[in-house]
Amino acid sequence: MNLTDDEKAVVFIDSFEALEYYKKKKILFGLYSSPKEIFKDSRPIREYFSQTGKQKDGENLVLALQDESIRNSFIEKSVEGIDGVIAFNGKDYPEELKHVPVPPLALYYRGNKELLYGEKFSIVGSRRTFKTYEVKAEEIADRLAESGITIVSGIADGGDAAALKGAVKYGKVISVFAGGLDCVYPYSNINLVERIAANGLLISEKPCKVPPRKFYFPVRNRIIAGLGKGVLAVSGNTISGVRYTLDYALDGGKEICCLPYGLGDVGGLCKEYVKKGAFLVESADEIAEIMGYKLINRRKAALDETEEVVYELVKRGLGDTDDIAEECDLSVAEIIGALTKLEMKRLIAKEADASYHAIK
Repeated sequence: MNLTDDEKAVVFIDSFEALEYYKKKKILFGLYSSPKEIFKDSRPIREYFSQTGKQKDGENLVLALQDESIRNSFIEKSVEGIDGVIAFNGKDYPEELKHVPVPPLALYYRGNKELLYGEKFSIVGSRRTFKTYEVKAEEIADRLAESGITIVSGIADGGDAAALKGAVKYGKVISVFAGGLDCVYPYSNINLVERIAANGLLISEKPCKVPPRKFYFPVRNRIIAGLGKGVLAVSGNTISGVRYTLDYALDGGKEICCLPYGLGDVGGLCKEYVKKGAFLVESADEIAEIMGYKLINRRKAALDETEEVVYELVKRGLGDTDDIAEECDLSVAEIIGALTKLEMKRLIAKEADASYHAIK
């Protein structure tokens, strides 16, 4: 990877994890005319830390700056295995992120960075999302991505992973990490991560080798909210981290959509934000109407006669094989075969209890 001198300077300062954000930003974009000047003159850094009463911290930074081997080691570790870096002062830095609280000093990425510059919509959800809602999130992401809209999410199990799975096949997906891109969490999603790296985009504001500490996740969510034109909340109880994303979106003047929930605390966050004025939605078409998106017209999947009979019965609410058999002249084997084909055509979904429901 060929980094410019400015990018090397940003990565080097960014790699000092113990150095506060405002100090990093001051050094890179306040003390010098351009970040790369830190490699030529250490005096402004010494003077700055002297004024703050942290001379020792300043000297440690200057010593690392002046030792080329240490300097290169910091930079190499920070970008190991990734495709590139977008610095805050660079021409490729996304306009949306300039307006979030504490804009990232750098974005470390793997994959297609061009996805940062098109139409984007964020989808987030709890790790404890019900299967029915995961199916709905995947369906919505699939429909939006198929129409050219890039889906932005985290990488957690549940609502996030469902949205990513729906969009990745179209190459219209951005996953935002809380730690470095080499620190996949949860690791069980490593295969999904590699699919996104090959057919989408992975980004983080953290250099490689930085593990995803607990308090990084809510802070990371400002990036998810900032990149999307709007946000869909798939699920979340009242203490869910999804709240951070929605609050960042509200502060940024973004539209918020929520899936519907019944009584009880499950989905309580969605209900809370609907009461605050968020849109209650159940489909990609409803989101498109709110956001002003134009979705492509899908042809209804061709069904044979057996599939048509079974599909209509499932749409009526008959989700069990035996119940369907009582309403038609088909054998159980024919019904199971039709259900499998309908599921493959993404017209129905299978629940945890082995029953089915129509999703289109």
